[in-house]
Amino acid sequence: MAVILIVDDEALIALAYQNALKDAGHSVLMASDGQRALDLLFDALPADGLPDAIITDYMMPRMDGAELVHAVRGDPRLASVPIIMNTALSPDVIAAKHLPLDAVLYKPVDAGVLLRTVDRVLRQSSQT
Repeated sequence: MAVILIVDDEALIALAYQNALKDAGHSVLMASDGQRALDLLFDALPADGLPDAIITDYMMPRMDGAELVHAVRGDPRLASVPIIMNTALSPDVIAAKHLPLDAVLYKPVDAGVLLRTVDRVLRQSSQT
């Protein structure tokens, strides 16, 4: 299926998402903050290719989700990778940020919602 990069500093949430995605047949990469995610993405560029989608938390140390989104969208090599924001912030706060996202998940997120959202974003991405 797809390769999904999960970026979250909350290990239990990241592990739960990893398990749900793997059970659905996806491969999963993990990073604990935005800077580690960028390092992983840039290391993967020449050899392994890019993930098919990124699921990122908003509130993280070192580099938060908004900064990660701007860095990914600002790099032409990464800009087309779909991004799903996973957050405990309210929809109004996220909307006010005007982030170029493909989807937003509001915590808590169950496995079914996660998988349906990932599938929808992957389908939309393949049509462009």
